[in-house]
Amino acid sequence: MDNQNQFPLISIVMPVLDREDFLDVTLQCIVNQTYRPIELILVDNGSEDHSLSICQDFQAANDHDFFRTIIMQEKKRGANYARNAGLIKASGDFLMFFDSDDQMYPDCVSRIVNQLVLNHFPKAIAYPFLIAYPDGKKVRRPHYLSGDPADQLFDIIIHTHNVCLRRTLPEKTGPWSENLQRWQDLEFGFRLLQRSSDIIWMTGKPLYQVNAHHASISGNTYSDDHQKLYDTLMVIRSSIEKQPDSLEKYRQQRALCYKIVTLASQIRKDGNKSLGRKYLNLAILQLPHRFRKRAILFFRFQYLYEGFHGRGLWRIARILL
Repeated sequence: MDNQNQFPLISIVMPVLDREDFLDVTLQCIVNQTYRPIELILVDNGSEDHSLSICQDFQAANDHDFFRTIIMQEKKRGANYARNAGLIKASGDFLMFFDSDDQMYPDCVSRIVNQLVLNHFPKAIAYPFLIAYPDGKKVRRPHYLSGDPADQLFDIIIHTHNVCLRRTLPEKTGPWSENLQRWQDLEFGFRLLQRSSDIIWMTGKPLYQVNAHHASISGNTYSDDHQKLYDTLMVIRSSIEKQPDSLEKYRQQRALCYKIVTLASQIRKDGNKSLGRKYLNLAILQLPHRFRKRAILFFRFQYLYEGFHGRGLWRIARILL
């Protein structure tokens, strides 16, 4: 893009599936952004409620030169199909993905663009956010600055909604993996960090909030979705194994095994100890030889600690593993 352009077009891709209870608020927070120009691409993914008509009403009221609204329909069910459809349609200089039940603060896009300009338009920029719970509690998501792909596995740092990309970057890193059903952003973010180091990290106050609620797919238990989650980890494993042997590769392997133990401990917390133990053993079997004994001891402790609701162990794991 032309680095002299201080007002790049920002494309926001939003998959929509049966979100009539949340959609009005989400759409309003985007049109209330203090920044222009914006291109909002709404991809209906086969909604059976009034979501599509809400999008159409919004488009009728909010489609002009500096705020363009595009509506698409993607019949293949799955958020990644919808994201990729929007990715193809997007014409902005930079691209954001957002969920149809979350809420941007009014200066969200403006602050992102300010940092893009100040940092000479990097290929990607990530930013902090809050998680808002139904009881009114808001928790700032732990946020640390790293371009190391292994850190994406220790504690996810690039989510679906907290990164703004050059629109052309997925041509290099690849689009969203359409066959994955859980932890898609874990895999997408790992691939992004693995193939591009030109990323900066914003600090300061959060830019938006993720609304946690019962209708979210992440509300499913780890035991319910264990195979879908493990399938994603094995896709990541495949990309790690293609690398030549190096210290970075070994660290990524240990980080992946740590994530498998995270899955194991969460399954144990669900009450399914036999299935949890199975994934703990799978993690140990996949460990590289370097630091293997240390890692095994750590993973057995992790399995018990997190299985009894312990939190924050990733901070130590990043150092020891």
